[in-house]
Amino acid sequence: DGELVTFRYPLSDGTGSIACATTRVETMLGDTGIAVHPDDGRYTHLIGKSARHPFDGREIPIVADTAIDPAFGTGAVKVTPAHDPVDFEIAQRTGLPLMNIFRADATINENAAEEFYGLGRYDARIAVREELEKLDLIVEEIRPYVHSVGHCYRCHSEIEPWIAGLQWFVAVDRLRGPAKDAALDGRLSFWPDRWQRAYVGWLDNLRDWNISRQLWWGHRIPAWYCPDGHVTVSREDPDVCVTCGSSTLEQDPDVLDTWFSSQLWPYSTLGWPDDTEDLRFFYPNAVLVTGYEILYLWVARMMMSGLSFMGDVPFRNAVIHGLVRDGHGRKMSKSLGNVIDPMDMIDRFGADALRFSLARSATGGQQDIPLAVESIEGARNFANKIWNAARLVFSAYPGGEPQLPPVDRLSVSDRWLLSRHEACVEEVDGALDRYLFAEAAQAVYRFLWSELCDWGLEMQKGRLDAEGADLEDAANVLAWVLERTLRLLHPLMPFVTEEIWQRFGIGPSISVAAWPKRRPGDVDADAEAEFSLVQDIVTAVRQFRSLHGISPAVKFEASAGVPAWGRPAVESLSERIQRLAGVSPFAIVDPSSDKAPGWIALTLADGFVHLPPGLFDADAERTRLSKQRDDVTALLARASAKLENQGFLAKAADDVVAAERDKHAKLTQQLAEIEGHLSELGG
Repeated sequence: DGELVTFRYPLSDGTGSIACATTRVETMLGDTGIAVHPDDGRYTHLIGKSARHPFDGREIPIVADTAIDPAFGTGAVKVTPAHDPVDFEIAQRTGLPLMNIFRADATINENAAEEFYGLGRYDARIAVREELEKLDLIVEEIRPYVHSVGHCYRCHSEIEPWIAGLQWFVAVDRLRGPAKDAALDGRLSFWPDRWQRAYVGWLDNLRDWNISRQLWWGHRIPAWYCPDGHVTVSREDPDVCVTCGSSTLEQDPDVLDTWFSSQLWPYSTLGWPDDTEDLRFFYPNAVLVTGYEILYLWVARMMMSGLSFMGDVPFRNAVIHGLVRDGHGRKMSKSLGNVIDPMDMIDRFGADALRFSLARSATGGQQDIPLAVESIEGARNFANKIWNAARLVFSAYPGGEPQLPPVDRLSVSDRWLLSRHEACVEEVDGALDRYLFAEAAQAVYRFLWSELCDWGLEMQKGRLDAEGADLEDAANVLAWVLERTLRLLHPLMPFVTEEIWQRFGIGPSISVAAWPKRRPGDVDADAEAEFSLVQDIVTAVRQFRSLHGISPAVKFEASAGVPAWGRPAVESLSERIQRLAGVSPFAIVDPSSDKAPGWIALTLADGFVHLPPGLFDADAERTRLSKQRDDVTALLARASAKLENQGFLAKAADDVVAAERDKHAKLTQQLAEIEGHLSELGG
């Protein structure tokens, strides 16, 4: 909160005054002009005239500039070029002089009126306002007045624009053009590609870059001054002034901006300016991965310096990601108490879990990365799942490089697993080619947990207990799929994958093992359709148990009607269906057969499952479902009314409307499911 003070400058010709508004009244001590918009009819007659400074009598020209907003304050703005960036630009365009009124400690210097000399800026603010009041020049004061003021990120004090002192700049006109062209002609690619527009726009508006910093640490600016004021710039420490030969030299006390030093990283770390083997081999690099907040601070500057010094881009691809935030999308801060200590997470859950959780959430672009303890814990559970799956495989597989059995010895579950694995490889390759790390992580996670562990291993357990060729074939298929999937997962979870892979004994390290090659011949649509039928039978029975609270330990009879094309697969896996669904006996019947009186029908995508009566209290279930139907119907009616309300649709935010439509769709689906269950129960 600040203040907005409007005060009058007397016109030099004595015909009146012109009122100016300011949020920093003390800077009027350094005013060298008054600016108005050239099309503002209120002041057209004053352009070219001057006002008189009320404290020291200086002439203050009245100029016209399009940067002035006629709607701000009175539409007339005092111009303090030495202490405001916008005012500085106005002065450059209109020829107004610069007048510095501050010393380095933000106290008033000798350029201001004598009565204010030595005052701190805040004391000067009070003193100037009081003096204006004495002279009856105050028109209006507004407090509090909220406006934007830059603050130091370390000491949190207000930043005071100040032109005194020698500052060093990088002239960017010759640098930004090549950096822009590299993005437009394809030498530099952005992922996601929308960042190219932001990058090019920033370069188009880039100004000379101030690189002088008044800090204790950093690269010293390589400039020396002699007593006569001559400047010597040199790579090596000079002994004498290059202009006058004086041996008395003092190096500039400033250091280079951190980002100036950082822009040299791609080649300075490789031995530049010497022509080293590392420099020739590693420059340019392939990929830079960085956050969007330093796209301009670092990425653009590395491009400019790399093209200038090396003649080529420092990297071919720039992958831009979001920032890590908490699980609710908030910035982590001590005051909120939502900081997640990475070392604590590693101690509790392991480095693999933290790494995978971050990768799985890194959707790319400016979308930030939500990180919650629950997510890291879930990734730890995933690592445990892989470890236990590997233990099961190695209980039947002796080690060495896995070899797939001949095609004619592959079961339908083998063919399904190989087909799903090939789909996983394709999905991971496609995601990594586009630097979509989250999609790659999700693909491997989904395959390992939901397909290999939940179905592949479960379907093979009976064969792993067998002997001879059947055991060997099952173990080889599982080991082959596991070994290749570990290689897919290794970049995301390097430690657990290395530990398991070493059990195969086929190489020095998984980190140097070949990336899995594509095997299009493994894609098997027939096996996927047939196995999907088996999955539907098991899933339908499991969902029925869950819906009616029937324990997995309770066995009951079941029969399935399936199409002719799927019958061989269901028959060959009937023992596994019985074990996984908890049914016994299990029969396969003609799909055209009718349901026996009182039996329960579960509908599949292709076929049905019939279950015997008496598995639950039908009357109690009808009562429960009827109440649930009434509750959902009421909620659905409210959601429908809201979506039919044009006022709500017009005023509510897009995300709120979208959430309400999503809620409506889910309630509609839930109601249909309840109605279906009631229909099955005859109510």
